[in-house]
Amino acid sequence: MRFFLWSMFLLPACTVILPVARAADESAEQLALQARSAASIGEHSRAVELATRAIEQDPQLAAMYYVRGREHFRLGKIAESAADFDKYAQLQPQEKPKLWERGITLYYAGRFQEGADQFALYQKYLSNDVENAAWRFLCMAQADGVDKAKAELLPIAGDGRVPMMTLYRFYRGQATEQQVLDEVEADEIGETQRAGRRFYAALYLGLYHEATGHADKAAPYLAQAASKELRDAAQGAINGYMADVARIHWTRKQAANKGLRD
Repeated sequence: MRFFLWSMFLLPACTVILPVARAADESAEQLALQARSAASIGEHSRAVELATRAIEQDPQLAAMYYVRGREHFRLGKIAESAADFDKYAQLQPQEKPKLWERGITLYYAGRFQEGADQFALYQKYLSNDVENAAWRFLCMAQADGVDKAKAELLPIAGDGRVPMMTLYRFYRGQATEQQVLDEVEADEIGETQRAGRRFYAALYLGLYHEATGHADKAAPYLAQAASKELRDAAQGAINGYMADVARIHWTRKQAANKGLRD
């Protein structure tokens, strides 16, 4: 996804990330700063702990529900993530249209209609994000069926990221899978940028095939998108949160397949 609400909560570049203190008199604001610090360096469990302590001191500290919702998702705690995003939207209703992360969490929580509604709301905030249309399609495919999801695909124009517009046409039935893959490999570009293209193509081709009942076609793409090798190669060319989405999706899929075998 393109709009990054998290940037509103990032630390200033000059901020030094200090060891977390355990002083009993730490304020909610100090704990919130430490939670953001932990989240920014990938210490997801620590960020959740610190955000929780900040919320315990000040239950109206809205930003901490957002931070904790993201970190809960990254830990694979979907119900907890959904509860946090819901609370953040309740406390900051003016920010709700921007909460694409909430929409993704709602998809994994099985709250498909609410997820579709969240992505429709985001469309009013940012109308040229193919990923938003794709996630609404995925929610609607579960809630209302693939045919209706295709018929009501959100209108998108002007997403300049390759191969996003070709992926959009693929979702509309107006481009082939091979055309998406060919565009990924086109042009003289650096390997990091190429890896970024491969990531987005793999993720959204895999999700589409899964939603339309072609698990055999989906699995190789979803595994590719979740691979550490591709994520490392594409670092800087992809949204890190979406890399976590790919990882969580593949982890859940493997767990579900294992459950079926057992």
